[in-house]
Amino acid sequence: MRAEDRTSENIAFLLERICQSYRTSLLDLAYKENLSSTQIEILGLISFLPDPGVSQISEELNLSKATVSESIKRLVEKGLVVMKTAPDDRRKRHLRLTPKGRRLTRKLSRTGSTIAGIVDSLPAGEKRDLYRTLLKVAKELNDKGLLKVIRICPFCSNAIPRKGKITCKITNRQLHPDHFSIYCPHFQLLEC
Repeated sequence: MRAEDRTSENIAFLLERICQSYRTSLLDLAYKENLSSTQIEILGLISFLPDPGVSQISEELNLSKATVSESIKRLVEKGLVVMKTAPDDRRKRHLRLTPKGRRLTRKLSRTGSTIAGIVDSLPAGEKRDLYRTLLKVAKELNDKGLLKVIRICPFCSNAIPRKGKITCKITNRQLHPDHFSIYCPHFQLLEC
């Protein structure tokens, strides 16, 4: 009798454990810095996004604007974030990291760097296959409404499919899956 193929369940379990390990590392840092997990996530986003506002952070994290505003208020009080008035619209506020906030996000990025270093040690073909497979999984999760915002080229309204390839209408460059941008400043969410 053939053993049941549990590959899919094993992969899901391993992905959960990897995510759990990453979250645990971030929560340890949050605890040491007297920050909440939400505040840690907000700092990470501010370091990636070009001049985000409360609405964008709220959308990215799928949290209410009130929750995000309260967390940002605490980050400002701790000297990690500043709010700047947008030059084109005085009603808008952009968030930026202070030098102290940048130092802390460098600590945050070391956790991600550990994972990236492990992935980087894989043979090129395996790394490419893993990346493409994870993109497919992310797209399926997005299609099912389980992964809200994925700021990567295939999910951008500026990415135009042509002859099986994707071209960016902003840069007019053909985009290879191995070189998709994450948190591109031109990203516009593709409406399904």
